[in-house]
Amino acid sequence: VIDACEGQGQRLDQFLTRHLQARLDGISRTRIQRWIALGAVRVDQQVRLPSLRLKGVESIEVEPQPLESDTAFAPDPVPLAIIHQDADITVIDKPAGLVTHPAPGNWRNTLMNGLLHADPKAARLPRAGIVHRLDRDTSGLLVVAKTPEAKTHLCAQFFHKTTRRRYNALVWGNCQDDRGRIEGNIARNPKDRLQMAVFPPDSGVGKPAVTHYTVMERFGYVTLVECVLETGRTHQIRAHMKHIGHPLFADERYG
Repeated sequence: VIDACEGQGQRLDQFLTRHLQARLDGISRTRIQRWIALGAVRVDQQVRLPSLRLKGVESIEVEPQPLESDTAFAPDPVPLAIIHQDADITVIDKPAGLVTHPAPGNWRNTLMNGLLHADPKAARLPRAGIVHRLDRDTSGLLVVAKTPEAKTHLCAQFFHKTTRRRYNALVWGNCQDDRGRIEGNIARNPKDRLQMAVFPPDSGVGKPAVTHYTVMERFGYVTLVECVLETGRTHQIRAHMKHIGHPLFADERYG
């Protein structure tokens, strides 16, 4: 996490390059720009453009990416099921099995690479306009910005929670309550770095997360629930439902 107090008036990419050269040997401005494009740089918790002029009061969070990430922001002919498209946004029906954007282990052939192949102008936006994501094995609708203005508005909607995200999930067991609220901080599981774990809200560990669930239908050994999220943490539904004793059906990682 970097304080931008010495960067007033500078471009985001220029400031980071100068600031990080002493810490990361050989870091280049081009590589910093690629990290920004991948969404690995956040200014006050938001993904911004490399050309952003800093005011000197921002907090910048940087997640250094391995060298393999340098090839990630490239077009790949990934089929996209477009549900809606206009001058500002695209809505895509993401199938299960498709990774939303590049990350360690999946640097190419993601939905983001497909967006770059379908519209080369998407390269002007961080993550090609992606403002939220779905897990690889989750299917559902994703809204993607096509302009900087649309991206700013969409990010603000997600930040201020004026959007509502609903998910259907099959979970193990017979949920006794028709509806419920799950609150618990989410952070990496210290015993398994591939999993997220739930911690008490007042523990100081992880980020706050709240999930509301409603039973839609019971099948005895499994229950169909609808989940509505107040927050958007990694593996939130999977971790929260396991926490109350109802892990997702056929979810090998979470049981």
